[in-house]
Amino acid sequence: MENKLLFNSLAKLLTYPQEEYSVYCRTALNETERLSNSSSEKKEILSNAFANLEIFTSQIAVKSQSQREELFTQSFDINPIGNLEVGWHLYGEQYERGAFLVECRNLLREYRIEESVELPDHLSHLLLLVGEMDLEKGNNFTEKNILPAMEKILLKFQTEENPFKHLLLSIKEILIAQFEIGVNHA
Repeated sequence: MENKLLFNSLAKLLTYPQEEYSVYCRTALNETERLSNSSSEKKEILSNAFANLEIFTSQIAVKSQSQREELFTQSFDINPIGNLEVGWHLYGEQYERGAFLVECRNLLREYRIEESVELPDHLSHLLLLVGEMDLEKGNNFTEKNILPAMEKILLKFQTEENPFKHLLLSIKEILIAQFEIGVNHA
Protein backbone atom coordinates (compact mmCIF):
# COMPACT_ATOMS: atom_id res chain seq x y z
CA MET A 1 0.00 0.00 0.00
CA GLU A 2 1.19 3.47 -0.82
CA ASN A 3 0.30 5.04 2.54
CA LYS A 4 2.46 3.03 4.93
CA LEU A 5 3.97 6.20 6.39
CA LEU A 6 0.53 7.52 7.33
CA PHE A 7 -0.56 4.25 8.95
CA ASN A 8 2.81 4.00 10.73
CA SER A 9 2.36 7.48 12.20
CA LEU A 10 -1.25 6.84 13.22
CA ALA A 11 -0.21 3.58 14.90
CA LYS A 12 2.49 5.43 16.87
CA LEU A 13 -0.10 7.96 18.04
CA LEU A 14 -2.08 5.08 19.56
CA THR A 15 0.83 3.91 21.68
CA TYR A 16 2.02 5.30 25.00
CA PRO A 17 3.40 8.79 24.15
CA GLN A 18 7.14 9.03 23.70
CA GLU A 19 9.24 12.18 23.28
CA GLU A 20 8.91 12.07 19.46
CA TYR A 21 5.10 12.07 19.65
CA SER A 22 4.86 15.50 17.98
CA VAL A 23 6.87 14.18 15.02
CA TYR A 24 4.24 11.50 14.44
CA CYS A 25 1.50 14.13 14.70
CA ARG A 26 3.17 16.28 12.05
CA THR A 27 3.80 13.30 9.75
CA ALA A 28 0.20 12.12 10.05
CA LEU A 29 -1.03 15.65 9.32
CA ASN A 30 1.24 16.02 6.29
CA GLU A 31 0.29 12.62 4.87
CA THR A 32 -3.44 13.21 5.43
CA GLU A 33 -3.20 16.59 3.72
CA ARG A 34 -1.28 15.03 0.81
CA LEU A 35 -3.96 12.35 0.42
CA SER A 36 -6.71 14.95 0.62
CA ASN A 37 -5.10 17.03 -2.13
CA SER A 38 -4.54 14.03 -4.40
CA SER A 39 -8.05 12.59 -4.27
CA SER A 40 -10.97 14.65 -5.46
CA GLU A 41 -13.58 11.93 -4.86
CA LYS A 42 -12.42 11.40 -1.26
CA LYS A 43 -11.59 15.04 -0.59
CA GLU A 44 -14.49 15.77 1.78
CA ILE A 45 -13.92 12.82 4.10
CA LEU A 46 -10.14 13.32 4.06
CA SER A 47 -10.61 17.03 4.78
CA ASN A 48 -12.67 16.03 7.83
CA ALA A 49 -9.93 13.61 8.84
CA PHE A 50 -7.34 16.37 8.47
CA ALA A 51 -9.46 18.80 10.53
CA ASN A 52 -9.85 16.25 13.35
CA LEU A 53 -6.14 15.48 13.24
CA GLU A 54 -5.37 19.21 13.42
CA ILE A 55 -7.58 19.57 16.50
CA PHE A 56 -5.87 16.57 18.11
CA THR A 57 -2.40 17.90 17.29
CA SER A 58 -3.10 21.40 18.60
CA GLN A 59 -4.69 20.09 21.82
CA ILE A 60 -1.93 17.57 22.51
CA ALA A 61 0.88 20.03 21.65
CA VAL A 62 0.08 22.29 24.61
CA LYS A 63 0.43 19.41 27.06
CA SER A 64 3.65 18.45 28.78
CA GLN A 65 5.05 14.98 28.26
CA SER A 66 3.74 13.81 31.64
CA GLN A 67 0.28 15.27 30.87
CA ARG A 68 0.23 13.40 27.54
CA GLU A 69 1.14 10.17 29.29
CA GLU A 70 -1.50 10.67 31.97
CA LEU A 71 -4.20 11.53 29.40
CA PHE A 72 -3.30 8.48 27.31
CA THR A 73 -3.51 6.21 30.37
CA GLN A 74 -6.83 7.71 31.48
CA SER A 75 -8.24 7.48 27.96
CA PHE A 76 -7.24 3.95 27.03
CA ASP A 77 -5.86 1.95 29.94
CA ILE A 78 -8.05 2.60 32.98
CA ASN A 79 -11.55 2.06 31.57
CA PRO A 80 -12.16 -1.13 29.53
CA ILE A 81 -14.59 0.62 27.19
CA GLY A 82 -11.77 2.83 25.97
CA ASN A 83 -9.14 0.14 25.51
CA LEU A 84 -7.65 -0.26 22.04
CA GLU A 85 -7.91 -4.06 21.81
CA VAL A 86 -10.20 -4.64 18.84
CA GLY A 87 -11.02 -8.24 19.73
CA TRP A 88 -12.22 -7.25 23.18
CA HIS A 89 -14.72 -4.83 21.62
CA LEU A 90 -15.88 -7.42 19.10
CA TYR A 91 -16.08 -10.51 21.33
CA GLY A 92 -15.56 -9.51 24.95
CA GLU A 93 -14.23 -12.47 26.91
CA GLN A 94 -15.84 -15.06 24.62
CA TYR A 95 -13.90 -17.89 22.97
CA GLU A 96 -14.02 -16.09 19.61
CA ARG A 97 -11.66 -13.44 20.96
CA GLY A 98 -8.94 -16.05 21.38
CA ALA A 99 -9.42 -17.16 17.78
CA PHE A 100 -9.27 -13.52 16.67
CA LEU A 101 -6.03 -13.00 18.61
CA VAL A 102 -4.52 -16.01 16.85
CA GLU A 103 -5.72 -14.70 13.47
CA CYS A 104 -4.18 -11.28 14.19
CA ARG A 105 -0.88 -12.81 15.31
CA ASN A 106 -0.73 -14.94 12.15
CA LEU A 107 -1.47 -11.92 9.96
CA LEU A 108 1.19 -9.85 11.74
CA ARG A 109 3.71 -12.62 11.07
CA GLU A 110 2.58 -13.01 7.45
CA TYR A 111 3.10 -9.29 6.83
CA ARG A 112 6.31 -9.24 8.92
CA ILE A 113 5.01 -6.76 11.47
CA GLU A 114 6.76 -6.99 14.80
CA GLU A 115 4.51 -7.09 17.85
CA SER A 116 5.07 -4.62 20.64
CA VAL A 117 4.16 -5.18 24.28
CA GLU A 118 0.50 -4.87 23.26
CA LEU A 119 -1.67 -7.83 22.32
CA PRO A 120 -1.85 -8.66 18.59
CA ASP A 121 -5.37 -7.21 18.31
CA HIS A 122 -4.31 -3.76 19.55
CA LEU A 123 -5.44 -1.05 17.15
CA SER A 124 -1.86 0.17 16.70
CA HIS A 125 -0.88 -3.27 15.35
CA LEU A 126 -3.93 -3.48 13.14
CA LEU A 127 -3.26 -0.07 11.58
CA LEU A 128 0.22 -1.28 10.64
CA LEU A 129 -1.36 -4.44 9.27
CA VAL A 130 -3.96 -2.77 7.04
CA GLY A 131 -1.25 -0.36 5.90
CA GLU A 132 0.42 -3.38 4.31
CA MET A 133 -2.70 -4.98 2.82
CA ASP A 134 -4.02 -4.49 -0.69
CA LEU A 135 -7.31 -2.64 -1.16
CA GLU A 136 -9.58 -5.70 -1.08
CA LYS A 137 -8.01 -7.38 1.97
CA GLY A 138 -7.71 -4.05 3.79
CA ASN A 139 -11.33 -3.23 3.04
CA ASN A 140 -12.58 -6.59 4.28
CA PHE A 141 -10.50 -6.57 7.47
CA THR A 142 -11.29 -2.94 8.26
CA GLU A 143 -15.01 -3.21 7.59
CA LYS A 144 -15.43 -6.49 9.47
CA ASN A 145 -13.18 -5.81 12.47
CA ILE A 146 -11.65 -2.37 12.93
CA LEU A 147 -14.59 -0.05 12.23
CA PRO A 148 -17.12 -1.93 14.42
CA ALA A 149 -14.62 -1.87 17.31
CA MET A 150 -13.86 1.81 16.74
CA GLU A 151 -17.56 2.63 16.99
CA LYS A 152 -17.58 1.06 20.44
CA ILE A 153 -14.36 2.82 21.49
CA LEU A 154 -15.75 6.17 20.33
CA LEU A 155 -18.76 5.69 22.63
CA LYS A 156 -16.43 6.40 25.55
CA PHE A 157 -15.68 9.82 24.12
CA GLN A 158 -19.26 10.75 23.21
CA THR A 159 -19.85 12.92 26.27
CA GLU A 160 -16.33 14.03 27.13
CA GLU A 161 -13.98 16.42 25.44
CA ASN A 162 -10.72 14.60 24.91
CA PRO A 163 -8.07 15.15 22.23
CA PHE A 164 -7.98 11.40 21.53
CA LYS A 165 -11.59 11.56 20.36
CA HIS A 166 -10.39 13.66 17.41
CA LEU A 167 -7.53 11.27 16.69
CA LEU A 168 -9.92 8.30 16.63
CA LEU A 169 -12.41 10.15 14.42
CA SER A 170 -9.61 11.03 12.04
CA ILE A 171 -8.40 7.43 11.88
CA LYS A 172 -11.94 6.22 11.23
CA GLU A 173 -12.35 8.70 8.36
CA ILE A 174 -8.95 7.82 6.89
CA LEU A 175 -9.80 4.11 6.97
CA ILE A 176 -13.16 4.70 5.30
CA ALA A 177 -11.55 6.79 2.56
CA GLN A 178 -8.46 4.63 2.10
CA PHE A 179 -10.31 1.35 1.83
CA GLU A 180 -13.33 2.78 0.07
CA ILE A 181 -15.67 1.38 2.72
CA GLY A 182 -19.17 1.21 1.34
CA VAL A 183 -17.91 0.97 -2.25
CA ASN A 184 -18.63 -2.26 -4.11
CA HIS A 185 -15.34 -3.88 -5.24
CA ALA A 186 -16.90 -6.59 -7.42
